Amino acid sequence: MGTATSLATVATAIKAGTDLVVLGVAFQKNMGALVSLASKPIKSLADLAGKRLGIDSVSYEALFNSLMKANGLPETIKYVTIGFDPAPLAEGQVDALTGFVNDEPLTLQDRGIQTFSLSFDDIGQPSYTDHVIVERQYLESHREIVVGYMRALIKGYELNLKDPKPAAQLTVSKYGADLGLTLDKETRENSVFIAAQTSPLTQQHGLFWMDPDFVAGPVYKGLADFGLTGLPDPHTYMDLTVLQDVYQGRTSLL
Repeated sequence: MGTATSLATVATAIKAGTDLVVLGVAFQKNMGALVSLASKPIKSLADLAGKRLGIDSVSYEALFNSLMKANGLPETIKYVTIGFDPAPLAEGQVDALTGFVNDEPLTLQDRGIQTFSLSFDDIGQPSYTDHVIVERQYLESHREIVVGYMRALIKGYELNLKDPKPAAQLTVSKYGADLGLTLDKETRENSVFIAAQTSPLTQQHGLFWMDPDFVAGPVYKGLADFGLTGLPDPHTYMDLTVLQDVYQGRTSLL
């Protein structure tokens, strides 16, 4: 068992012949975002035309060009490879950068810089984030272990929903003790995570719930705009029966 941030990665691997099953999703939204300065916000995909976009991988060039073309917009984005530090945005080297709503905006806020985040959801790229995956053969042979793992995982997430500080404290004092982290930032980051873990779907069914129809429709439409087509039917690899065994008709385990 493991996790995969991007559904595109999972679906592409399955298309290539890897027999994976998605058991649930940690976050109900795409955590990716276009981050710009609050004083010069990028508020739509159209605003990117002619702008300098900071990226950490050249692969983004083809993806964003496909996205602009699919939306009838000029493919005039100027790409600047900047790595993972958001400083180039603060220094005016780029007009926006690709990032995550729980990361770069908080880093820049700690440096006294206010930003505007345009979610990938709002540029036609809706998706879940952090998919729990397992090989189908392992699921079939060790179902009780898989169900137990998901039950424990969900209980941990439910505890975290109650208060973002304890997990942040563990991160700062134990698991990330050598990384120079601060309790304030990690607590704020965890609060962003918590907000992304819930939706009307999870309120109805419980954390980690997912909707294959949402993937087959809006998510695959967005991936097609990025040039990813011919992906497998999500109903064949998104398995809700494990979550059903975990919750047994309830919506919470605590």
